[in-house]
Parts: sequence; C-alpha cells; structure tokens
Amino acid sequence: VIHLAGANGTHDRVVKAGRWYYTSMSNHGVIAAMKTDGRTAPDGSTGYSVYLLRPYGKVIGRVPTPVDASNSSCPIYPSEHVALSPDGKKVAFDYFDCNGEFAAWMPAANRLRPHVFGDYYAPQWRAANQLFISHFGTTATSSQATVGLWPTSGRAKGWTSGLAGSWVT
Repeated sequence: VIHLAGANGTHDRVVKAGRWYYTSMSNHGVIAAMKTDGRTAPDGSTGYSVYLLRPYGKVIGRVPTPVDASNSSCPIYPSEHVALSPDGKKVAFDYFDCNGEFAAWMPAANRLRPHVFGDYYAPQWRAANQLFISHFGTTATSSQATVGLWPTSGRAKGWTSGLAGSWVT
C-alpha cells in the first residue's frame, strides 16, 4: 500500500492499495513504485516494472526492468531499491543476475536501455544528475570505493574509499 502524508505524519491517506514496493517521490510529486507487471519472463518467473503515479494514484507511466527478460540460463532477480530523480525524469534501481549485482538508471520514458554499473547497488539520487551507489560486498582493491558518486552524464568520478564513514548505511 502506498501512503502519502505530511512531513509531520498528518493527513495520511492511501494513494494506491495492493503490493507496491520501494516507493520514491520526485520534487514535483510524482511517485515511483515497483510492482508486478503482469508479464511472464522467459523462465516463467513474474515480471516487475517501476510505475510512475500522480499523488492521487493515477498511473502515468511504466518503466520496465531487466527482470522481465529473466531466463533459465541467466536468472534476473527483482530490484531491492528504486529511486526517482528529484526532477522526476530518471529512474534508478538495482538488480542481480548471473553476472552479479548492478546499479542502473535510465530516463523514465526509456524502453529498457539502462545505464549500468557493476558490483554496485542501492542507487539514491544526490541531485537530478548524480547518484550515490554502494559497493556490493567486500571491496577487493583500493580502487573499489565502499560508496561512490555516479554522474548520469558519464563515467563514475570522484571515487574514494574515504567517502564511506559513519553516516553510510
């Protein structure tokens, strides 16, 4: 169930009933949430998409995820994190498949052409054009940061192992 309330918890109301996961909201009130999409992947598993909704519950878009292409030779598992950019124009998520864990982002109007970064997950928007991403598992070399900044304009920059601190969860 998706709820919407004031910052102090007042005026709580249900936006959408059902099994919705990992909600996020843009600065303009667009809500992103993951849900099964009624599709069946080639391996017979359930498909998932990120849906975009108005604050009163009307679905205004659907962003497919790689899990819809899961197959028996390379299973793809649903995201555990979904984040809508502050301007509402990009969706970030993660997924796990036979090749590892990936942080991904793509324009909200895209047809499954995500930009991916391997061995990282849990993308969260820092700004409309920059994501925080966390390393999946233990880092093996000093060039692998525990967390990093990934600009949507190109390759990851500003990596530092020292960026991780007590504020990182």
